[in-house]
Amino acid sequence: MALDVIAGGDGTPPEPNWNAIFGRVGDRNAAAGHWKSIVAEVRSAEKLAAANGHAILRLVVAYMAFDRSAKEVMKSGPVASKASARTARTKSRRRPSREGWASERSPRRASSNCRP
Repeated sequence: MALDVIAGGDGTPPEPNWNAIFGRVGDRNAAAGHWKSIVAEVRSAEKLAAANGHAILRLVVAYMAFDRSAKEVMKSGPVASKASARTARTKSRRRPSREGWASERSPRRASSNCRP
């Protein structure tokens, strides 16, 4: 049984418009650098296709989110203070229950919401 070669699938995906995605010039330059290095890696593995453009874009956005988060952790520290953790805990008065989300002050019951 012979395999038929299907034409297509090759090509370089077009680079996204970073101005529409990122507001800061530094972010746009970093995203363009990530894009170029990822495209070069995928091309060297001979797996680059125009259809991979969206997956590469998602990877670049994930890299950018990680970079921003890592900078914030380096600036503020990896652990929140005890006071800020307590404040965050008291802001939300809702908790999951068997019937869904219910307020701590007035828990709902599934039977009270059902009509006979």
